[in-house]
Amino acid sequence: MKPKIKTGISAIMIIGWIFAGLGSVFLIMGILFLTQSGKEEAFKMLGLIFGGTGLFFFLIGVIFLILHYNNKSSLKKIVDNGYYIMAEISNIDMNYNVNVNGRCPYVIYARYQDINGCIHTFHSRNIFFYPAGMMKNNMVKIYTRPDNFKKYYMDIDEILPEVQMH
Repeated sequence: MKPKIKTGISAIMIIGWIFAGLGSVFLIMGILFLTQSGKEEAFKMLGLIFGGTGLFFFLIGVIFLILHYNNKSSLKKIVDNGYYIMAEISNIDMNYNVNVNGRCPYVIYARYQDINGCIHTFHSRNIFFYPAGMMKNNMVKIYTRPDNFKKYYMDIDEILPEVQMH
């Protein structure tokens, strides 16, 4: 059974929705100013300013949303391809770059040594509980491309129980 891709809410997605929303509001205001301006030059200028700014913000937001969904679909293709390697869990650290309600999430690191002796290190998505005592085993599946390990998905749901935070 293929795992369900869990990427969570990314900053790119949040920024994309904010920019697209603000851009559409400004674009609509600009169009309204242009259509209601009549012969007033001030309203035409205001319409062009609002419309141009709105179009710019809207396009930036759409680009961010496209980037987010392309990344998610790329991970889905990797998992659907079915090629995976088994990597050994090497470390569990806090991700101090992210702070939600005063708490930093944990990240699982895993190592894999290929046939050439090169060691590849992978990391999981952010987890908001300490997973050390709950892991079922010390090996984790890393879905990846056989020729390129830069794009991957670590299936931590297979080694962790379902946890519901209350």
